[in-house]
Amino acid sequence: KDPTAPERALALLNRMDEMYQGGNRDARPNSFCYNSVMNAFAKSNDDAKATKSYQLLQRMLHEYESGRNRDAKPSIMTYSTVLNSCAYTRGSDENRREAFQIARACFRDVLSMGGASSSVPFSMFLLTCARLAPRGAERDVLVESVFKECCRRGVVDELVVKNLRNAASPALRSKLLGGAGRDIGHAQLPQDWKCNLEKRRRYRN
Repeated sequence: KDPTAPERALALLNRMDEMYQGGNRDARPNSFCYNSVMNAFAKSNDDAKATKSYQLLQRMLHEYESGRNRDAKPSIMTYSTVLNSCAYTRGSDENRREAFQIARACFRDVLSMGGASSSVPFSMFLLTCARLAPRGAERDVLVESVFKECCRRGVVDELVVKNLRNAASPALRSKLLGGAGRDIGHAQLPQDWKCNLEKRRRYRN
């Protein structure tokens, strides 16, 4: 991997924005451009990648909400990419704590988005809990609430279940998935936990 790739991608994005603000409408950076830069940070070894991705998200929101660039509207994938950066943050304890706080803020925003029903932010946030949140009762309370909301929305997929297993304590895993929590497959889960997921898959096919 080229360690300079994220910063070079960011420099290109900044140049496009400068050109757009200078009157070149063809250079207007859209959400795909922003998401691509975020993805470069997410795949990097930058200890501050969660913070940098979150700053790009805030920049998108400002551009979109101010009316300066209506093509910069963040999507569910944008938030999921920030969550990915958070989940794979390494570095110091401070880096990891900050990444977890960013993840919680992003996930709250996802939940507040009207009609937002995708499994990806749920699976990514559960992964973030597994990797960054200290084990204990507080983590279990958070993990349980996230999983129950995912069930309520009917978007539990295989990755959600996998990351739940990693994030939950054995007792919570048994409570949520039954006694065979580590062995139960996606096909054995209640249909209402995955009903909207199946609808989307049928639609795509």
